[in-house]
Amino acid sequence: NCYNILKTSAATRFNDKYLLIFITYPRSENCPMYTKYMEAVNSDSPNVLYTVGATWEVNLNTNKEYYKDSYEKDPETASMYYECIPPKHSEGLFKFPERIDAVTVFGRQAQNNSIILEEIITTRKLNNGEIRYFVGLQVHNLNLLNPNYTYYIGGDCGVTGDSYVICLGHAEPVEVEVVENGQPISKIINKPVEDLILEWRPNKKERLPVDLINVSEILEQICRTVHVKKALFDKFNSAEVVQKLMSLGVIAEDKTFSNPFQVQIYQNGKSLIYTGNIELLDYVPRHPDIASPNEELKAVKLINGNKIDHDNKLGNKKVGKDYSDARMGMIWLVSNDEVETVSNFSMPVIMGIKRK
Repeated sequence: NCYNILKTSAATRFNDKYLLIFITYPRSENCPMYTKYMEAVNSDSPNVLYTVGATWEVNLNTNKEYYKDSYEKDPETASMYYECIPPKHSEGLFKFPERIDAVTVFGRQAQNNSIILEEIITTRKLNNGEIRYFVGLQVHNLNLLNPNYTYYIGGDCGVTGDSYVICLGHAEPVEVEVVENGQPISKIINKPVEDLILEWRPNKKERLPVDLINVSEILEQICRTVHVKKALFDKFNSAEVVQKLMSLGVIAEDKTFSNPFQVQIYQNGKSLIYTGNIELLDYVPRHPDIASPNEELKAVKLINGNKIDHDNKLGNKKVGKDYSDARMGMIWLVSNDEVETVSNFSMPVIMGIKRK
């Protein structure tokens, strides 16, 4: 808006005999400054000039060593300020989104890739005799889930606007080295491992909402196939499914996902991702115009340090945080539950990250 106003003001006074100069650093790859810069890079116009330089390349009285503390505390933000290297997303929760790739098992879309998800249209007859149509799922080969694990469910409940997403995962005991009271000790913790992501996406074009009966049926299938210990849902549209899970012996809770609680579960998940004590699926949505769960997670924002939010678009893909809310709910349950067994735990890892 500023650019357009200044350009119009100049053109109405001086026709094409004017010069606009913009000097600042890019806030993200999709911020206005970086957008105009890339337009200039890709333009053949001789009237558009551009340049970029680090602070110490422009101001020869300083050097990179002067900003050492800034780079140690937050290298991504320091690179943005002093070198004009934009982060992928503005106000991103994950300053190092590549860490998400590091804990993703690429090629694994489910615990067993022979588990097949099929989107269907379901038909329901209402009490008044009216026939209604809904978006449902069929899950094939659920029996391939490993029955030896203890499972946990996180859910985000959309019906007509957002998706209804279920994330199923299990706890894998791992031995880690932590520092308590200044002394390094070995400790067994629960490592969350994603096993299944289920998505019911309402069809807005055809005005088909999510089939909540179908959601309940799929969850019952899962609970009758493997042992599901705990489940966590947002209160919105979740009362009936929580009651159903409780009737199947699951410790289920519908909780208001307030800003403080969302920040808490997201920071918990971020810590596990940064330290490598988690395994994520490489789930690919059935709809090509939808950002994948990992793309969505990388784009999650932390606003003013107290609110989790998101953009609506990521390039040419739609993005929200339905996947992420469900995943973080499951991760929260697993990582905060007691360790049930110490058998078959993975190799020790060191909790912490090393910034290069």
